[in-house]
Amino acid sequence: LNKDIIFSHPLIYACYIFYINSKKEKSFENFIQFLNEKEMAKSANKKDLKYYDGKFTFLLRSGAFEDPKRLDLVTEINSSILKTYLANVEQLTFEVTDSCNLKCKYCGFGDMYNFNEKRDNAKLSFEKIQNIINFVMPLWNSTLNFSANKEIRISFYGGEPLLNIDVIKKSIEYLSKLKLQNSYFTYSMTTNGTLLKKHIKYLIEKDIHLLVSLDGNEINNSFRIFKNNRNSFSLIIDNLTFIKNRYPKYFEKNVNFNAVLHSKNSVEDIYTYFLDKFNKIARIAELNPMGIAKPEEYQILYNNITESIKTSPKKDEINEKMFLNLPQYKNLASFIYYYINNTTISPKELIFDIGKNHLPTGTCIPFDKKLYLSVNGKILVCERIDHKYSVGNVTNDAVELDLNKLEAQYSSYYKKMQILCSDCYRFEACSQCMFYIDNFDKNEKITCPNYTGLNEFQKYLSVNLSQLEKNPILYDEIVNDYIIL
Repeated sequence: LNKDIIFSHPLIYACYIFYINSKKEKSFENFIQFLNEKEMAKSANKKDLKYYDGKFTFLLRSGAFEDPKRLDLVTEINSSILKTYLANVEQLTFEVTDSCNLKCKYCGFGDMYNFNEKRDNAKLSFEKIQNIINFVMPLWNSTLNFSANKEIRISFYGGEPLLNIDVIKKSIEYLSKLKLQNSYFTYSMTTNGTLLKKHIKYLIEKDIHLLVSLDGNEINNSFRIFKNNRNSFSLIIDNLTFIKNRYPKYFEKNVNFNAVLHSKNSVEDIYTYFLDKFNKIARIAELNPMGIAKPEEYQILYNNITESIKTSPKKDEINEKMFLNLPQYKNLASFIYYYINNTTISPKELIFDIGKNHLPTGTCIPFDKKLYLSVNGKILVCERIDHKYSVGNVTNDAVELDLNKLEAQYSSYYKKMQILCSDCYRFEACSQCMFYIDNFDKNEKITCPNYTGLNEFQKYLSVNLSQLEKNPILYDEIVNDYIIL
């Protein structure tokens, strides 16, 4: 595989055969004659031939056909690296309660999914939050912290986090008294919006950024219901309208929206509603495809973002305005990041000596992006993965996080994926989280939904290169206007 050349277009392959293998003088006229003799491009017109001939000669001069240096696949991560990542962790997320005043039909903690952690209206204690902060604080202030980003984001999650407002207040008060040497704290919250009016003065006082879950208009929002089956829409809109009218600067700067796409809305519904009502572009998420307990019900509710856009009369406007919030542009941004070598490598990536080593799958290294503390005191690397993959625990008395054990734990995970990943053509640009593989925790052959063979990889290259060739402005917009994480 390390010497394979994968051709994204048949004419590039034809150029390769001529320029590399033919003994004729290398000219465009001889190239055309060669193609006619070999009957390799019967349907191609002269304009296409000229384009791909020029493209190939550029690639040839650029060294594209020299023996490539492929990254090595490693399976071990040592505790010193994990400690450095922890010292540079940029977000702490606290699940301050698992209690919620809604019972959304598609909730990841509801009966449509298999969730291994019991939900019993628990509240995270301030002592646990205090302990994990005290555990990380010396690392933040140590020489191991070389992060260029001085902002440390503190996020409150649920359940509905405002049902435990007292602990949120205690936590922010405690954090405000700490002395960070080179950083500062900012605050955010994911909320269903039902209690915003009651607590808005405090939220404004502490400059807390809000991500409000709302699926569009009243019909679109009909899966987001109270426990008495009443639609939550009217109360949420009343709260949001109050904030928008009374505190317009805060609303403009601090309030954003997340909508779930399902059978009772569309991308156009979501886009139009939030733009018209609040002059905002909402984030859109599909239903979680992992851990499904009721597949028939899931299929009834499921709606695909790309397909929803295709059927919209506003598809061009949506593609332009929503840009990187849409899957096709996220994929293109990822393609540019991994395969066009003019991207900036972060200091944390340099720890792994990028260019020589690569870990299996696209799973985040622990604490690369965040540390998540569950309501039951479990430490996880993300709120999106099953709690059975926790990496530590926090009690009211202590933090139990052994980096040596974590080293062994993750090294065993990587070894489990090594054979499959080493045979995948996209392992260097993988976006697959191993914890989202259905049979990852089972003692059987692993089946990865994003495994890419040669034919699939050729299609992947062709689609992305063609998109950039047809719309070169996309490259500039992605590289110049966005940070690809």
